[in-house]
Amino acid sequence: MAKQRLNHILNLALLNSNEEQERPDSPQFNKENDITNIILNADVVFSNSYEELDRPSTSHNTPVNETINLDNTLNNEYNLLEYNIESFEKISDLEDTNNMNLKINELVNPYSFDLKNHNSDNIMMVASNESKVIVNAISPEEVDLSDCESVVGNKRKRSTKKEIFKWKREVSKKKRMHGECYMGYSRNGKIVEHNKIRSERTMKPRCSSKKCINSRYCQQFNEEMRSDIFKTYWSATWEEKNTYVTSMVTYTLRKRDTTGLGNESRRSYTFSYFLKHNSSERLQVCKIMFLNTLGLNEWMVQNWTKQATHGLPGKIKKGKIQESCSIVEISPRQKKSLAVRINHLKNWFSTLPKMPSHYCRNKTDRLYLEGPFYCKQEIMDAYKLKCVEDSLVPLSNCYLSNFMVENKLSIYLPRKDKCDFCTSFNIGEVNENDYAEHIAHKDRAREEKEKDTKLAKEKKSCTVLTIDCQAVKLCPVLQTSALYYSMKLKVHNMTIYNNATADCQNYWWHEGNGELEASVFVSIVIKHLEKYCLSEKKPIIIYSDGCGYQNRNVIMANALLHFAVKHEVTIEQKYLVKGHTQMQCDSVHSLIERKLKGQDIHLPSDYIRITKAARKTPSQLGATLLNYDFFLNFKTHQTYASIRPGRTKGDPEVKDIRCLLYNPTTKRIMYKLIFDEPYDDIPVGRKPVLMQNEIKYENLYKKPLSITLSKYQDLQKLKQFLPADTHSFYDSLEHASSFKTKKGKI
Repeated sequence: MAKQRLNHILNLALLNSNEEQERPDSPQFNKENDITNIILNADVVFSNSYEELDRPSTSHNTPVNETINLDNTLNNEYNLLEYNIESFEKISDLEDTNNMNLKINELVNPYSFDLKNHNSDNIMMVASNESKVIVNAISPEEVDLSDCESVVGNKRKRSTKKEIFKWKREVSKKKRMHGECYMGYSRNGKIVEHNKIRSERTMKPRCSSKKCINSRYCQQFNEEMRSDIFKTYWSATWEEKNTYVTSMVTYTLRKRDTTGLGNESRRSYTFSYFLKHNSSERLQVCKIMFLNTLGLNEWMVQNWTKQATHGLPGKIKKGKIQESCSIVEISPRQKKSLAVRINHLKNWFSTLPKMPSHYCRNKTDRLYLEGPFYCKQEIMDAYKLKCVEDSLVPLSNCYLSNFMVENKLSIYLPRKDKCDFCTSFNIGEVNENDYAEHIAHKDRAREEKEKDTKLAKEKKSCTVLTIDCQAVKLCPVLQTSALYYSMKLKVHNMTIYNNATADCQNYWWHEGNGELEASVFVSIVIKHLEKYCLSEKKPIIIYSDGCGYQNRNVIMANALLHFAVKHEVTIEQKYLVKGHTQMQCDSVHSLIERKLKGQDIHLPSDYIRITKAARKTPSQLGATLLNYDFFLNFKTHQTYASIRPGRTKGDPEVKDIRCLLYNPTTKRIMYKLIFDEPYDDIPVGRKPVLMQNEIKYENLYKKPLSITLSKYQDLQKLKQFLPADTHSFYDSLEHASSFKTKKGKI
C-alpha cells in the first residue's frame, strides 16, 4: 500500500517536469510551504550524502537559493533545523542499482528497500550534506495529493458511511466532466489499470480559413467570447453538454456526391455547426471553429447528434445496463410516509438508554445501548413491537443496521468497561447465586438513582448530585515525539453534576497545588455545596463510586456531618456497585475528551478554556482552576474516629456501606448496607468527641508542593516547543533540590 501511494505521488509530481521548466510562463519553485508539504506528504525519503550517490549529474538547472524552516515535528524527526535548497533534478539514470541497498527512515519503522526491481523513474532522492538537502525538481502546481494518505498527524479513521464523492473513480469522473486533468484507465489485454494520465481540455486556435469570411460567421467571435463559451460549456454536466451540442448541430442527408464513389462513400450526412453570439442569435461556423472553441472531438459531436430524437438528446451510456432495468420513481406520498418512518426510528432510538465507554472514552466516542440487548436481531424485534403499537410499517433490518453504524451505536461494552465480578462469572469462577445477588444490587442501585433524579426533576424536593474524577491528564500536550520520553505535569479534574438542572462544575488542579488525598476532595465538595446548594435548604443526595480515599472515608463523613449540622440540611451519600458506576457526570468527561482530541495543551489553564467550550446546551460547563490555598485540612475535628459499622471480625466493613445519612437534628451518622433496609446508627466509639458549633479549618498546604527534580528538568527541556509566554509558569514550579534515591536495606 505504501509503495502504491509513493508511486502515485511521484508520478504526479514528476510528470513533464522538464517541459514545465522550458516554458516561459512556468511558475518558479520559490514558496516555503511547497517543499515542506511535499516532504511531509511523502511516504519515504532516501537519505544519503551527496558524494555517496556516485553517479554523474545530468542536471543543468539554475540553482535556487532559499532557506526553508520546517515545523518542529520535522525538525525533531530528522534533527535538521533548516533546509538549503541548492538544486533540483530528476534522477533518471541509476547505474549499478543491482547492488544498491538503501536504508529508508520512515516515521513508523525503518526498513530496507532494494532498488533491484524498482523503477528508477519513481524515486525521490534527498541527498544531504550536513544540514543541506538536494531534492528533485517538482512543480507544485502539478502535484495533486488530495487522495494520498499522509504519514504525519493522526491515524486516518474509517468513515462510518460511504463517501462516494471521495472515491478515486468518482473524483476522476468529476474531473473528466469538468475538463480537468484526471487519472484514466488503460487496458493491456484483460488487465485494466488506473494509471493513464489524461490531459485537461483546452480551447484550441480559431479557424483561419479564408472561405469562412464570406460563407460563415467565424470572424464574428473574438477570443474573449470564445473563452466565455468554453468555460461555460465545461462547467455544465454531461446531460447539459449533450443538450447544447444537439441544439447547435444539425445534419441532413447529403445532396450530392463529391467523390464519385456513389453508395460506397463513407459520407452520408452533411453537418452544420452553430454558435450563439452575444445577441443570442445562432450564427453558423465551420466545423474546426466549433470543435476548437468547445474543445471537443468530431466523433463525440456527431455521435450525440445522431442519437438525438426530435431535437432531444439521447441517453448517455454509463456502463453496461440491461434494457429490462427500469427506474422506480417514488411518489410524494410515499416519500412523506418514508420520512415519517425514519423520524419514528430516530425518536425510538433517542428513548433508549445509552452510555459512553467508561474507561475508553479518550479513544472512542461510541455510545452503547444499555439494553439488555445481545444482538441486533433483538433490537429489531423490539423496534417492530414499537411499530406495531404506533401502527407503522417498520423499516428494513438493513436500514436499522446502517443507522446504528452511522450514529456510532453499539451493543456490547468494551472489555475495559466490564465488571470484574461479571467477567469472572462468564468464565465460570463465580456461582450463579452470587452473580444473581450482584446483579440485583446493581439494578437496585440504578433504580435508586433514577428514583431520586425523578424526584429532583418533577417535585423538586431534593438536590441530586453525581461526583466523579476524570482520568488523569498531562501538561504539556504537544504533537512532538520529544514528549514521549519526558515526564509531564499531572492535572486532575473533579466533576460535580446536578442531575435535575444539568448544571455542572469542573474543578481542575495540578500536582504542584494539591495531591490526591481525602482533604483535597472534601474541600471541593464542601465549598461546592456552600456555593450552589444552600439557596433553598433542600435535602442533598450525593451519588458516587465507592473509592476509599475519595468518597467513602471517615474524613469525608465527618466534614459532611459538620456541614449538615451547621447549615441544618440533611445529606445522603449513596454508593453505586463496583463495576457499574456509570453516572451523568461521565457524559461531561466524554464531552471534554472529545474536545481535547487534537488539541495542544501548553498550560493547565488551557483545560479550563477547553472545558467551557465542550458544551453549549443546556448551559456552558463551569470550570475553575484551583490553587494550593484553596484546600483545607479536614483531618482535624473528627467526631467519628471510624465509620465502620461493625467492631469484630466478620462484621460489615466500610466497603460494604451502600448509604450514609447525615442527620442535622441528632448530629449522628447513619448507614445502610442495602437500599431497602432502614438506617442504623454508626457506633461513635468509647470516647465520643463533642461537636463544636463553629469549626475553623486550617489550610492544608502552606506553600505550593514540590515536584521531583527530574520532572522539573524534563519540563525545562520541553520549553523549546512551547510559546515564550508560558515559560514563566514552568520556571516558577517548586521542585526538589536533589534527585530522590532509594536507601539500601541492611
